[in-house]
Amino acid sequence: MEGFDRAEARTYDTRPMLSPPAELNAPTPSTVLDAEVLAHGGLTWEGEFNGTRFARLQGVALSETPRVRVRLSFALLDQRPVVHGTLLTEFELVCQRCLGAMRYPVSEQFELMLIASNTELERVPELYEPWVSNVQRLNLFELVEEQLLLALPLIAKHATEQECVQVAPEVFVDSSAVAVDIEVPQSQQSDAVQRPFGNLRDLLRK
Repeated sequence: MEGFDRAEARTYDTRPMLSPPAELNAPTPSTVLDAEVLAHGGLTWEGEFNGTRFARLQGVALSETPRVRVRLSFALLDQRPVVHGTLLTEFELVCQRCLGAMRYPVSEQFELMLIASNTELERVPELYEPWVSNVQRLNLFELVEEQLLLALPLIAKHATEQECVQVAPEVFVDSSAVAVDIEVPQSQQSDAVQRPFGNLRDLLRK
């Protein structure tokens, strides 16, 4: 997966003429960051979740352990920490047109302002989404999991019907070739009742 230059987690100062990055361990569900210190220093944290289970993806994605690369750049705005974040990952989802597996690459950017409680919501500028957290113990896993869910498409579909045909050709077999041995009174015959599922494919395309 293309993305950042280094896979392991690290924190570094993005300003010029400063010391090189300090290396950290790979992030885990218990990883916390001191966003206050990072914001005052104008620092960037970068790392990768690989093999970590995101429980909230259960029933939404085919895999709960996507490889996720994360970059969080911290700064101060009105004396509050803000985060410019980037996620790079790839989901394996079920196409809602053909019900086959599909890959859905994600390059997601987000802007957050960290606040202590909901009482500060009205102070969050329109450009930023609020994130309620202890700024000295920012739970990285919870933040990333939430952004993963927001990055999922509302309706997952292959880009083209041709891809669906390649993955699940049996779904697109011409239904007119299937014989149905059911007698229908002549008075009730019409296009609408002769092929009750004739428009199913059109509905699935919507």
